[in-house]
Order: sequence, then C-alpha cells, then structure tokens
Amino acid sequence: MITGNQSIMARQLLGWQQNDIADAIGFSIVTIQRFEQGRVVPKKATLDKIFQTYSNHGIEFLDGEGVRRRQDTITIYDGADFYLKLLDDVYYTLKEKKGELLYMFVDNELSPPEVIKSEARIRKIANVRSMVREGDTHLLYPLKEYRYIPGNYYANYNVVIFGDKVATMLDNNTKAMVVRDQNGAEIMRNIFNQLWASYDTPTKTTAPETYE
Repeated sequence: MITGNQSIMARQLLGWQQNDIADAIGFSIVTIQRFEQGRVVPKKATLDKIFQTYSNHGIEFLDGEGVRRRQDTITIYDGADFYLKLLDDVYYTLKEKKGELLYMFVDNELSPPEVIKSEARIRKIANVRSMVREGDTHLLYPLKEYRYIPGNYYANYNVVIFGDKVATMLDNNTKAMVVRDQNGAEIMRNIFNQLWASYDTPTKTTAPETYE
C-alpha cells in the first residue's frame, strides 16, 4: 500500500505539485496534504487511485518505502478512457521536458468535451500542431496550427509525438501504445516537420465553436 512519504517522493520524481496529483485523481488538495503529512489514511479506493495514477506515469513502488522511475520502453493505455490517459501522459511529459505536441492524422470532430478540456490544459504549457485530412474544415483551433494531408495518405489512426515519446492508436482506436525512445521521437518529429513544410494550410473552419 502506498504511503504518504512515497507519494511525496513520487511527486518529486515527476516534478508534480500536490495539486497535480489531486487533479489527476479528482480529489481535493486537502486530501493529498493530509495524506502526505500522515494525518489521515485515505480509504483503500482512494489509495488505489493514487497508486494507479503514479503507476500510469511511470512510477514504481518498491518494498519498504522505495520509489523509482519504471524503465518501461512501451506503455499501453486501454479502457474507455484510454485517450484521456494518453493526454495525461502528454501533459506531464511536456510539463517536465517542454517541447511541442504534434498530431498526425487527427480529426477534431471526434473530440468530446473531456478531450477538449484535457487539450486546453496542454495548450497552456506547449505549442500544438496538427495534420488533418485534406478538406476537413471542422477545426477547433487557430488555422495556422494545421496542415492538410492529402486524402490518399490519410488514415484515421492518430499518431502523437511529444517529448521523447511517440504514441500510436491500436485495435481500431481502442488503445494507445506509447514508445519512449529519444531517437525514435526525433525521427518522427523530423518526418512531421518535413511534411509540414510541404502541405497546405487550411483557409477556413466551420466548427461551431473554436478555441485559442
């Protein structure tokens, strides 16, 4: 079972503040403060959620009170909220490592409110660029952030490049596989930039609501 001290150490490894873990698990910051101060022991369901959140972000808990970064090269996110888990990974990776968020084969029309909310948080800390299908005008963000991929090259399987990671969708867009590899991410970023330089910028959006 995770302890308050382990939560502190896990946060330090991730560069998180108490509000970061509180937001991630959907509890008040007071709950985290009291837990880490040893003033309360949360319910098992709460501890499990804290444990799982840290685990999802690459933290491994050792015997005793040890904590370390898990050295996994590949992470799979699945379940109904797999894409939100991926966006959490994007947020905390870019918060730590900085850089851009790059989308290939994205379709904004498929983004539900909770995805738009998660992306709004990311956009506060990072620049975002996206490649969409040629002719797509359901564009939620400033047009300068988009380029058109010719329709014969477009596939509705989003590729996400961020920090030292590349994510691809699996199993008919029901899972995301994240590969952590600095060289691989740089190669994908270079390919993205080469395509970006050769593709056209959209000239209009028909989305009923847009965001900065």
